[in-house]
This record gives sequence, structure tokens and C-alpha cells, in this order.
Amino acid sequence: MGFAALLERLRGYRAVLVVGPQRAGTTIAARMLAGALGTDFLDERDVDGDLGQRIDELRHRKTASVVQCPGWTWTCHELGGRGIGVVLLRRAIEEVIESQERIRWTRRCQPQELRRYGLLSGAIAEVKYRAWDEHQRRALGPHAHELPYTALAAHPLWLDPGSRKGFHPKQTSLDEG
Repeated sequence: MGFAALLERLRGYRAVLVVGPQRAGTTIAARMLAGALGTDFLDERDVDGDLGQRIDELRHRKTASVVQCPGWTWTCHELGGRGIGVVLLRRAIEEVIESQERIRWTRRCQPQELRRYGLLSGAIAEVKYRAWDEHQRRALGPHAHELPYTALAAHPLWLDPGSRKGFHPKQTSLDEG
């Protein structure tokens, strides 16, 4: 599905959760979606803590929001619905792993993410996409949406990979350097 078609499906949600593997592009995708929908952008650090409480707060915020939250992917099928849409960002696994390695995310953070799925080893990107494909998308029903990473390239906020080489992990524009 393309970016414009996805926007039409997301209008009306109180909150949209952008999930997927860390380093898949969830930050820039969430920023793009929030801007296009005219909602607030919330970084995963803005919604840290008890998931149930955070979801309840998102449903009752004065303004709608798009939340970049790859750390919630493991339970997104339980969070969606009742005003909450879930968008999985799908990017080539090799690219995700390369980005994780570039910022040394894998050794530091992957073990914790794998434990959420009851695993001790594997590539978390593969694990997350498999969980989505085999269970989560079906459990979410009409509240499950996918966005290919490649669809982001047509958006005005997009920067080609060469110009992002020295970016820090949360950086999405040249102005943030």
C-alpha cells in the first residue's frame, strides 16, 4: 500500500502506533504520518512506562497522535482497536540489520527484544515480521496496516541514504545535526 492510500485508512484514529524492528525507519515514518494527518508526533521515549496506562492516555488525549514505538511491536496486537490503529513499517531485513550494526544496537538491545518473544537468539527483525505475518495482523483485523519503507521515498521529508550517513539514531533531518 502506498503512503497516500494508507493516510485515508488512518484518518479518524485517536492514535496510530508505528511499529516494526528498531532501525526499520519507524521514526521518520511516524513523523511523516503525523505531519500528513495533522496530529502530534510522539517518540517512544515520550510514552515510556506501563503500556496499558499509556494506551489509555493516548485514547483520551486532546489531540490525536502518531506514536513511534518499535519497542511495543511484541504486543501491538493487544493494543490496537478502539481508536488505536497499528502500522507496521516493513523494510528489507538486511537493511535493518545493517543499520542496527552501524549504531551498535544489536549487542546492546537485541537480547531484551528477543526475550519479549520468548527467544534467546535470532535476528529480531525476522522475529517481529514473522509474528506480524503469522498472528498479529490477523488479530488486529481492520486496525492492522502496513507501510513499505520504500513508499517513504516519495515524501518531502525523505533524504537519500547517502545524506544520512552521519546521522545519530533519532535524527531525521539535516537541521537536527
